[in-house]
Amino acid sequence: MSARSKKFSRPAAGRPVPAKSIPAGSVPARGAEIAVHVAVLALVLLRGPLLQPDTGGYLHAAAIRPPLYPLLLQGLQALFGAGFATAALWVQALGASLAVLYCGSALARALRAPDWLRPIFALVLFVPLLPSSSGVANLLLSEGLAYPLFLAAAALLLRAASRGGLRAYALFFLVSGLLVLTRTQFLFLYPVGALCAVWRGVQARSLRAGAAALGVLALCILGATALEKGWNLLQHGKASRPPFTGIQLVAAPLFLAQPGDAALFADPKERRFFERVHAALRENRWVQGEATRLGRGAHGEILHFDNHYNDIVWKTVFPAAREIFAPGPGADFDLPVLRAVDQGTVRVALGLLHAHPARCLKFYAYSLTFGLGGYFAAATLGLVLLATLATLTTRAAPARGASARGAEAQTGSGPAAAAFLVLAAHLANGCLVALVEPVQTRYMIYTATVATCLLVALAVLGLRSLGVPRHDR
Repeated sequence: MSARSKKFSRPAAGRPVPAKSIPAGSVPARGAEIAVHVAVLALVLLRGPLLQPDTGGYLHAAAIRPPLYPLLLQGLQALFGAGFATAALWVQALGASLAVLYCGSALARALRAPDWLRPIFALVLFVPLLPSSSGVANLLLSEGLAYPLFLAAAALLLRAASRGGLRAYALFFLVSGLLVLTRTQFLFLYPVGALCAVWRGVQARSLRAGAAALGVLALCILGATALEKGWNLLQHGKASRPPFTGIQLVAAPLFLAQPGDAALFADPKERRFFERVHAALRENRWVQGEATRLGRGAHGEILHFDNHYNDIVWKTVFPAAREIFAPGPGADFDLPVLRAVDQGTVRVALGLLHAHPARCLKFYAYSLTFGLGGYFAAATLGLVLLATLATLTTRAAPARGASARGAEAQTGSGPAAAAFLVLAAHLANGCLVALVEPVQTRYMIYTATVATCLLVALAVLGLRSLGVPRHDR
């Protein structure tokens, strides 16, 4: 076929016309998308940088902080001096804009969504930057770097699920490691990465393909861990960061405990700690039974725990644990003191969880439900996860030995896999937070924006398919 015949298709009566043309709605949609970016960037930059009480901890690379954001602020301070805050604002705002553009494009391609959804994607993905929301780009906190990085990770996850290549998965694992080096909360991405490795092996019907992805994930985890320990060793002379898992993990079980639970602990220190803390919680009415004054049922319990979480952890649990598990000289936040506190509080938490698993799991489930947006939102997320999983398991299996990309082309399972993995990341985020803290919007907003875009796209595509005759689908 000649070059001319490839470029043009000739109708029965008429002049040659291009075989492919720009979709009618794409130009206005792209214009609207650009307008959203310009408006949000103007709003963020006009508001200016906002220093917070925790900003000093990042500027001075406090031992409790992961290394990536302190490195960013220290680098900007070295380059711009007193103007580092404005420079950080520009880096965070422009980084967020580029990440929103990249993630919106990945959503549209992975889900095969119409162009007119792209400005809607941009609006939703920009929500955490708005002053009425979290305003993450203005804050000199790790959130300003973590949100753009997460959007990049979500885009890479969408592309990996759609294309199936090892390189795409490796990039997702790499950015996941960078996120953990920015905010420890993003540890939930490691189980999602393991799920990706399993899916790659299933999709290609090859144990080797899945094992290769799992190996790359393991290398990224080891690399991120080594970098963090090396940073801590150089900055603070100790490889480990101060542990706070125990005092956070024990908060909910103590809130739910009863006075008779003291009999669960044979160790004198653990029993003494429980009796002292639980007596203080009852005296201040920071226990489950007092939840009725804020509302009925589970909602009241979650609100009551949320309102007094810092009082429970920092005014009650930590001082008691410091005195009982780590008596003697030393500052409260010295590493040996914190290790002793962490070990003791973890043992108490595990004892209460083991004794009352149903009570604790019910509370975590309620906390997760309200963190996801309430019963309706949680039910919607669960139904879509089940629907996408059913789609993945009922698709025709590809030919044995096909590559992951070829398998996706044969089965058409790319959009379903992308939806399942992104929604699984949103759920994993909520589950991790529910174990140690109340599931608040500021923790869930990272994954909620991408999950919302995905649910909107699936709803639109589902409604459009209802009007298409079966033989045309």
